[in-house]
Amino acid sequence: MDAPVPRPSHPIPKRGSRDAWFEREGHAERVLSVLRTGTPDQREIAATTLAAFEVSRAEPALIACLEYPAHTVREACARALGRCGGERAVEPLIDAGMAQRIAIASVRDALSTLPESATKPIAAATRHDAGIVRALAARELGNRRGHDSALIAALADPETQVRVQAVLALAERSSTDDIAREALMTRTHDPEPSVRAALCSVLRSCGTDGAQCLRQLSRDSDEWVARSAEVALSCSVATSRRALNSY
Repeated sequence: MDAPVPRPSHPIPKRGSRDAWFEREGHAERVLSVLRTGTPDQREIAATTLAAFEVSRAEPALIACLEYPAHTVREACARALGRCGGERAVEPLIDAGMAQRIAIASVRDALSTLPESATKPIAAATRHDAGIVRALAARELGNRRGHDSALIAALADPETQVRVQAVLALAERSSTDDIAREALMTRTHDPEPSVRAALCSVLRSCGTDGAQCLRQLSRDSDEWVARSAEVALSCSVATSRRALNSY
């Protein structure tokens, strides 16, 4: 098989300028042609090569191949979109996942590697009709800046998994504002133990009010929640002691 992998005559530049080198050497168009017209094996290798060189102009062709008959090609293109795509890749990836053309795990992995420019459509996906998509979007927002309002809204989502992911996403932030903290503390009465347990990891960084909520949760009727709150309280005390000893 004629694999579309270039054979450089001189060293390849470090990450960041690889795509420029790839274009300058004329390899990008050749590999894109293979992606559009090659055999399934060739298309899969082409997608992997485009991802390795982060060829941003490959995004439309990769999106089109999310509907290709061969599952291996679709999966390779989903992975490549995470490296080559931007905000326009979010909706096609989600649609392909919901139509079971690619695995939901592949959607998750691709979203996690998309650039910051894709954050806005990811935040919009927290309002998707499907709960699993809303959960994926909330999870991913924990790794990105801004859009706290989308996560705060997700705290009241009817699906348990979405609420859990929203709590964990806010916990991932280095800090939360007053509105977010207040919204989190209202979930101490969430009917699902998994949500209340997840809250414990973030309440310990919410100051005195957070500690009060943790003491309340340490008396929760659910053993998992009560234990999570006790652990969070003990961690908070240990952190405070270390801070005092540092002076």
